[in-house]
Amino acid sequence: MSKRWKEQERRVARLLGAKRNPNSGAATPDAENEWLVVENKDRLVVPSYILNAVRTARIKAGRRRLGIATLTSASTREVLVLLDLRDFRAWFGRQKEAQDHAEPSTSAE
Repeated sequence: MSKRWKEQERRVARLLGAKRNPNSGAATPDAENEWLVVENKDRLVVPSYILNAVRTARIKAGRRRLGIATLTSASTREVLVLLDLRDFRAWFGRQKEAQDHAEPSTSAE
């Protein structure tokens, strides 16, 4: 049996600066850090209409805006936001790093 899903969980956790939680049967997220909870879903093939929507949004957004695709369904009121992990890291990784550096120091000077 392939363990591709496990390798993908490790890779995504590393890219997000998160800790991967082992599959222990407990109700824990696949990975987490102080500001993210990650549920990773791995498929051999992502439907082309999803990839095309994400790529199109990314191209149309250019360099100054964040391109997202949304996925809706007649069976739920939820709206899923889809974007490339590279864009997520570029936009939100910088914000998180800036927040971390802006927090007041608790050490005595």
